[in-house]
Amino acid sequence: MNFKFILNKKDFENKKALFDNMPNFKKVVLEKYEFDEARKIENEANFEVSFYDIIHMILARKTNSVLITRGKRLMKIAKKYNVGISLPEDVIK
Repeated sequence: MNFKFILNKKDFENKKALFDNMPNFKKVVLEKYEFDEARKIENEANFEVSFYDIIHMILARKTNSVLITRGKRLMKIAKKYNVGISLPEDVIK
């Protein structure tokens, strides 16, 4: 969903500025080849894992981040694609 269609232009720009000015926020864009890879992985996983979960996995790999999930199938795929994973409760400690 694109927030430009929910907020008016002024409100959208104000909300966007919040993220633009945060030092710990980094915008990450999915490249076409990564989108295609996500579709390929989705197919290999017999559509048992959400396409959006796979996108999050690919973005975590791209940014050398840890994927936070409880999804056992997603964990299995993440391991196959060398993506670090953690349970939410392990991050909060």
